[in-house]
Amino acid sequence: MKSMKKIEQFIRAGKGKHTTNPQMDERTIRDSFAAMEQTAQPRSHKIVIPEKFLKPAIVAAAAIIAIGLLIAHWIPSGNQGPGEQPKATSSPTRLLTAASLSITYRRGGMEAVEEQYRQAFDSLGPRPAAITVKELLEEQNDI
Repeated sequence: MKSMKKIEQFIRAGKGKHTTNPQMDERTIRDSFAAMEQTAQPRSHKIVIPEKFLKPAIVAAAAIIAIGLLIAHWIPSGNQGPGEQPKATSSPTRLLTAASLSITYRRGGMEAVEEQYRQAFDSLGPRPAAITVKELLEEQNDI
């Protein structure tokens, strides 16, 4: 508020001392329009990264992408997430794990558990009445 009063006093005190001419008016108007055009132009919001940070940023981004691709490659697509029922194509050992049976029971009760057991036994196929220790060990290594 004080500055407005000072400006007003300055203008009143200088009345009659300052004169204008058409060239001065034209220049003032031209400068005013030029200033308005500069402020009215949209400014581009570019992210400027100093060159000393650019190469490490690119290397870090490439490393993150490579690690992500390796992790995606290492995770088998047949794995089941939490809450998923085992598929019939799973090995009998996976079908009969405690976690698998627990999930199946929560989702479908005893009927679902019995169906899972049936799938496990069907995938094993017919069994001989007697088996040797060597055959048993070979079979365990296959699973």
